[in-house]
Amino acid sequence: MFSIEIFMKKNIKAFIFAIILLISMSFYACHKEDNTFPILKLNGKDTVTINLNETYTDAGATASDDIDLDLTKSIFVKNEVNINKVGTYKVLFSVSDKAGNVAPTKTRIVHVINNSSIYIGNYAANVYIYYPNEDSAKYSTQLIIDSTKNNKLLFTKFSDTLTKKPDIFGIVSGSTIEIPLQKTTISYHTSECTFQGYGTIDTSGINLIYFKSYKNTVYSCKANFLKQKK
Repeated sequence: MFSIEIFMKKNIKAFIFAIILLISMSFYACHKEDNTFPILKLNGKDTVTINLNETYTDAGATASDDIDLDLTKSIFVKNEVNINKVGTYKVLFSVSDKAGNVAPTKTRIVHVINNSSIYIGNYAANVYIYYPNEDSAKYSTQLIIDSTKNNKLLFTKFSDTLTKKPDIFGIVSGSTIEIPLQKTTISYHTSECTFQGYGTIDTSGINLIYFKSYKNTVYSCKANFLKQKK
């Protein structure tokens, strides 16, 4: 009888020891060192081009981890895109798991462009005044894009305006261009004059009909801007 009790006591101790050992091993398995960083993937393309002033919605990214599983909602996004200014911008994505392992940063490049940038360049202008007198003129000008308004082009010289800055601008819509009513100063006087007109535009040049008002006289003009080859 005595030997049976001793046997049972020894087995109970062994049983308890086995349970403690299993719990310890389980605890260690659940808390083993995590040195693996999450996997971060971009949705969509890594380079995107949008038009100036357009709404930009980023495609986002996904993140997964071998222990923490889905970490997509934990992704930190730094969006540097300015839709109201021409330029190249970045959208940066980063994420870390609960152990502090940081995934390599992913970057999407976003180009914000003026949709009418295909028209920029040097032009040879031929102007013909057909009212109130007949006259003609030739000059060179350059078209440059406006960096804050889409489809807006600036003329470095228009008719006989000052060349210190782009005084006259045009708004492109499809194959047409409009010269909205605007005031400036002609190069050989300090008096203001106004311009307004419309025409057609393509990658080879511009054809315009416009009116110039100066010192109570309205001049009716037409002009051809031929794009120069580089």
